[in-house]
Amino acid sequence: MKNVILEAKVPFGVENGMLTPTMKLKRIPLLKKYKEELIALYDEELKKAPEIANMWKNQKGLPRLPLPSLENSIKLLLEVTETLVTADVFSDTQRAAADFLKNDGPVLQVRRERASERAKKGSCEKGKETGGRWNKSEDRLVQNAL
Repeated sequence: MKNVILEAKVPFGVENGMLTPTMKLKRIPLLKKYKEELIALYDEELKKAPEIANMWKNQKGLPRLPLPSLENSIKLLLEVTETLVTADVFSDTQRAAADFLKNDGPVLQVRRERASERAKKGSCEKGKETGGRWNKSEDRLVQNAL
C-alpha cells in the first residue's frame, strides 16, 4: 500500500467534525487537519514522476482539429441535452438555442474563427504564460465560449 496516512490518536467522528451524520467524510475539515501530511505524501510522488519541463513543446506538431460550425455545435448540444432534462426544460433550451443562432451566435462564431486562424499562425505563443488564455479582452470571451 502507498499514499496512506495512519493516525490512531484521533478517530473520525461526527463529534469532532470529521464525518457527517450519515458517516461521510467532510473534505474541508480533513484537508485542513491533514494539509501538511497530504502535501508531503504527494510531494514525494511528484518527485518520482518524470518532470515535464514544457507541456507545450509538442503543440506545433499536432494537427489542428477543424472548427465545427455553429449549427453543428448547437445540434450536438440539443442532442445531449434532450437525454438529460425534462421536456419543458428541453423546450426552453431549444428556444434559447434558436435565439442564440439568430443573435449572438454568428458574432461569436466569427470571433472563434479569427481565434482559430491566429492559433494556426502560431500567434498564441504568448498565451503559454497565462495558461493558454489570450490577453485581449474580446478573445477571453471567445476562449470561454469554446
